Amino acid sequence: MGVPKSKVFTIKHYVDSSYYYQIKTSEPTLKPTVIVMGAMKRNFRLLADIVNNVEGVRFIICKGKLPLDGYFKRSDDIQLFGFVSEDELRNLMCKSDISLNIMDDTVGSNVITTSMAMGLAIIVSDVGSIRDYCDNSNAIFCKNDINSFKTAIEVLMQKKTLQSMKVASLLKSKQLSFEQFNDVVKKMMDC
Repeated sequence: MGVPKSKVFTIKHYVDSSYYYQIKTSEPTLKPTVIVMGAMKRNFRLLADIVNNVEGVRFIICKGKLPLDGYFKRSDDIQLFGFVSEDELRNLMCKSDISLNIMDDTVGSNVITTSMAMGLAIIVSDVGSIRDYCDNSNAIFCKNDINSFKTAIEVLMQKKTLQSMKVASLLKSKQLSFEQFNDVVKKMMDC
């Protein structure tokens, strides 16, 4: 569009690690808990197919103001939450083990960065800039189909794999702190 490459910078979405941080130390229970957050560029039909066809995990679905109540079968293992405060959201993340992100696209994601800072393993659509944030140490990248996501959830039902990915998320989130973000912006301004 006529802007020289030397004037274009890419910076990652930061996370407020003074607020979002792993505050639990317990190992996952027999049934890992999967949390779903965010509304932008999400595929809720596919999410419903996955949630309604996967057993052995608990689901926390933060639907905000979206009318998704009829999408999911009734089950003790599926909890739907409307709009929640930031504190409530953090508490729900603290009760979770896995962040499930079924997306059509992404260009940086607050959900991904906060999930990492809260020490959650990531299951995510392999779209957009997601690999700028996650790698195979903390995330399972999926095609946008039910079998890919079901397989990913089954992999993370293995406690050792789940725990390893949770720790990797927490470590990777340290590279996304606001301080790191601020340093990058300062360096850009010096150019």
